[in-house]
Amino acid sequence: MFDDIVSYAGGVFDGAADKENNYGGYASSTGDTNEKAGTGRIFVKPFKNTNIEPLKGLGVGYAASYGKAKGGDLPFYVSPGQAPVFFYNSTVSAAGPQIRTSPQAYYYYKSLGILGEKVNSQEELQYTSGTGSSAHIVRDKPTNRAWEITGTYVLTGEDASYNGVTPRHDFDLKSGHFGAFELASRYGQLKLDHTIFDDGFADLTKSISKENTWGAGINWYLNRNVKLAADFEQTKFVRGAINGRSTDDRKTENLFTGLAQLSF
Repeated sequence: MFDDIVSYAGGVFDGAADKENNYGGYASSTGDTNEKAGTGRIFVKPFKNTNIEPLKGLGVGYAASYGKAKGGDLPFYVSPGQAPVFFYNSTVSAAGPQIRTSPQAYYYYKSLGILGEKVNSQEELQYTSGTGSSAHIVRDKPTNRAWEITGTYVLTGEDASYNGVTPRHDFDLKSGHFGAFELASRYGQLKLDHTIFDDGFADLTKSISKENTWGAGINWYLNRNVKLAADFEQTKFVRGAINGRSTDDRKTENLFTGLAQLSF
């Protein structure tokens, strides 16, 4: 809309628990059904078509989703290194609305790029506590939160952008050109709602309550279609040690990754 100043998207999808892929919203492993889920996003670049050069690369947006999930096929969550770090207790099931919201923004000016986002995820959960006449249902709507901010800087002078970097000169050894190089860094946090542990939905001897991650890397753009990247990330955890004591923290994770990307 308005010459690409405003963009939006929306959809209605089959409802399924996280990390499931069941057609029609039917969880075959539990026999439970989930209602349809709706999601939408709006993004605004208010200064894109103005003469204010330092603000042309500013964009802000907001996304949200809503659905209802039911059943005990709840997911576990993994660290940046793909190690399982959070589990719901086996008796816990989804029991109602699942709401996610995500404010987001980016800013690009010349060789500098900054991107930030935050996610709030609320889901109604329940389980049965006790047995016989003392049995009762424990129900709550915990909200988990995560955020991250990423900064980039193009060392070779090209403009930074959300869609990546186009080298001023493609990689060509005969001509003495090496493409474009970009430094990147990121810091982020995931924080689980304390009521998850207070109310017995998860166990601190098996699951983390928080993680903090920082990372740094370098991107090499050989041309507009080929990108190589090398990154290091370190994640520190609160609780979730595998020794079975709720007062201990899971061991810090150090992760090296490499990427080779072709885009057309």
